[in-house]
Amino acid sequence: MPSIYKVSLTPEALEDFEEIILNLRGITWLSSVRKWANKIINKIESLAVFPEGHPMYEYDERFRSAKVGKYRIIFEISKDEKIVSVLRIVYARRNLKEIGDLKIDYK
Repeated sequence: MPSIYKVSLTPEALEDFEEIILNLRGITWLSSVRKWANKIINKIESLAVFPEGHPMYEYDERFRSAKVGKYRIIFEISKDEKIVSVLRIVYARRNLKEIGDLKIDYK
């Protein structure tokens, strides 16, 4: 039976998600916004099972990356605590060196 992890989002990841939704609302139909929001949410929820199956984040091997269409979810796995922390959700074509340091607020 696969390990089940608890999945949490950092404040930065929540802000990223809200920004994605707001940007999409300005350029596409509401049904398309819902579709992308659901795809991102489903991918985040799927990280609870076998998050190690996703590749290492190319700029910092402490983290992993999962793609959802044109977006990238960057996350960290704590195997001891069984927690997946979603750190950022960004446009996949964004210059990833900009977020390479991943200055995260772990409140």
